[in-house]
Amino acid sequence: LQCLRIVSCFGMKVRSDLLELLDGLAIAPPGGFKPYLRVLVDRGILEIASPMVAFTHDLIQEQVYEGIPAKDRQQLHFDIGKFLGSKTSLDVGCQNKPLDAAIDRLYVRDASDDKGGFVDG
Repeated sequence: LQCLRIVSCFGMKVRSDLLELLDGLAIAPPGGFKPYLRVLVDRGILEIASPMVAFTHDLIQEQVYEGIPAKDRQQLHFDIGKFLGSKTSLDVGCQNKPLDAAIDRLYVRDASDDKGGFVDG
């Protein structure tokens, strides 16, 4: 059940290598995701189309996700985000700056264009 809950937090599909990375997370299922994924595929709940793991139907994903108590769901998202954040380096130009400054680096307003636009990087 924990495997399904974590997968459902990503929506309909998630990269299999991301799940492998999450094996290091304390809330990951015992023994990692791989053994559980095989069983869930055999039961028709998930399908694997490398590199993606996906629910076979959106109603299954929705039911699993909505079945997680709200507090547990918030904690799962927090734990996943914190873990992934610890594995990802931040843009050095945005460190130690207010959130507005980080957003300004992504969204550049052209003086000749009132609409502004995203920076292609």
